[in-house]
Amino acid sequence: MAECDDGERVSRTFKAVGASFITVMRGLKTAGELDPTHYPSLGCLLENMFDYTQAFKDMGGKYGYICKAIARRVLKEKSDEDYKLDIEQLKEWAANLEDGEMKAEIKETIAERIKDLKKERTSRKKIEAWFATGKVVDEDDNSSDCKMTSVWKKYKDHLSDCPRVPLRGPPEWDLSKWTEEQKQPFSFDSMEDF
Repeated sequence: MAECDDGERVSRTFKAVGASFITVMRGLKTAGELDPTHYPSLGCLLENMFDYTQAFKDMGGKYGYICKAIARRVLKEKSDEDYKLDIEQLKEWAANLEDGEMKAEIKETIAERIKDLKKERTSRKKIEAWFATGKVVDEDDNSSDCKMTSVWKKYKDHLSDCPRVPLRGPPEWDLSKWTEEQKQPFSFDSMEDF
């Protein structure tokens, strides 16, 4: 996994991802396609984006709260038909998995999810959805953080000041591609005692 010690770059990247997501959601809304009929996994997508934004909430942006607002508008309580459709889709997915290392694990996860869906459907307990409570903002928020053009400009401006190659050593970020000779000045054996 790549790491970045440039906090501003991480923040700008987060905002670019958020603004991109909101731009796509608004495009689907304009086209009249922002609903579970056109995208059956819309609820999952919105929830995952909300969770992603909560991991970075200190960086600002209203993206997760916009996801909640969209979810409140377009998602509804599941009917029996919705549960049956979810179960059938999961069964179909499991049946069409290709052989591979993950097949057994995925099938086990699918079986557990089907069991949970059946239990949820028969229990008829009111399960509070992730979007039902808490803060939301206007899904049509027009602040600069929600406009792709301004966010992208700030992101590109920041990237233009970032180094494209390491400041020392060969012009390659991947250390596994460096020769032993190129790595030598950076090895612990080459460092002075403290």
